[in-house]
Amino acid sequence: FLEQIAQKKSNLTKARTLLKYLNGAQCEEVDGIPYLLDADGNRTDQQFRLKDTSIDTSQLAKAALQPHLYRILPDIQLFIGSQDAAINLEELKMMNVTHILNVATGILNFFPEVFEYK
Repeated sequence: FLEQIAQKKSNLTKARTLLKYLNGAQCEEVDGIPYLLDADGNRTDQQFRLKDTSIDTSQLAKAALQPHLYRILPDIQLFIGSQDAAINLEELKMMNVTHILNVATGILNFFPEVFEYK
């Protein structure tokens, strides 16, 4: 299992993830851990923890390593997926996906003729 994770991680594009929370905190995510940024935008050693009880974050972390879509909320057609899921045209169509929000840096919108990208 760990070898599969290492292989998946080696295929991912490296990106700097910056987060801004509704409370105004600005963070840079490193290995899934958000670190607070100072006023100049430099990363500090202080970790920022925000617990969202509406979504099972452990399941989201697992979903990020999978090549398939993961339904975030059971009542609506809202999914999260990795860049591997974003290129799986068969599954995207099977799940009736119509719109894709691409928040990755350096990842192309693979099927602009099929889906509406934001």
